Amino acid sequence: MKEITHYADGKIHTKIEKIQEFEKIYGINRLSPFGTNSREVFLHILKGMELENMNRMASKVGAPMIADKREQTAYLLEAFNAYSKENPPVHNKMEPTKIKIDHRKRSSKEMLKDLDYARNKSVFEKDFPEHSPEEFRNILKSYTLADLQNLAAKVGFNPIFERVRIVDLLAKEFEKDYRTRVK
Repeated sequence: MKEITHYADGKIHTKIEKIQEFEKIYGINRLSPFGTNSREVFLHILKGMELENMNRMASKVGAPMIADKREQTAYLLEAFNAYSKENPPVHNKMEPTKIKIDHRKRSSKEMLKDLDYARNKSVFEKDFPEHSPEEFRNILKSYTLADLQNLAAKVGFNPIFERVRIVDLLAKEFEKDYRTRVK
């Protein structure tokens, strides 16, 4: 395992510890039902996990609960892979990206107007501009728990694991936002 020694504390840290620290800072360890979005970290977590804890995690993420540790590990990895297809690891995006803007195509007033409009739009207005509250509630019911948690985090709620509660909170917030947009 690759070691990282550039910390001020003088300790030798592994790549997994670095990723775990990064995910803790961004709250990914609380958002993800697996405790991480990194396959390496998840494998590390599974190695130290007892069968009882694996079964608890399986019930939380919707994987089958099996009495054999090896099979349970396989099912959890399968569930993690399905989850990570929709929620790729954030630590891969640690390097800032450069945005290229062609200033010749648009005037600065137009660009500032678009930036100001984007800043003042709510999350709902950006992602669900033409939906009624009833349509929005139906859309939420089709979302996975991870999708609901991500949307709740965008809106500003702390992530929770109660699906019905998240749907209710988001639907109420959407209705408030919808009323202000319709007026």
